[in-house]
Amino acid sequence: ITEAVLAEKVAERGIHVHRPYKVSNMRVNGKDARSVDVSFENGESIRARYIVGADGKLSTVSHL
Repeated sequence: ITEAVLAEKVAERGIHVHRPYKVSNMRVNGKDARSVDVSFENGESIRARYIVGADGKLSTVSHL
């Protein structure tokens, strides 16, 4: 129930949640230091202002 409520609220605000994507790399964007370029194992990439790694303290997001 909690995940459904959270998903609904972020969708209402136009926020897209990428899941179940696995991050392979992240780096600060060279043109905008307020954003991060995130690469996924499947070869896709995005630019984001916020990154949440919700897979534990040993996650790639937490490590990077």
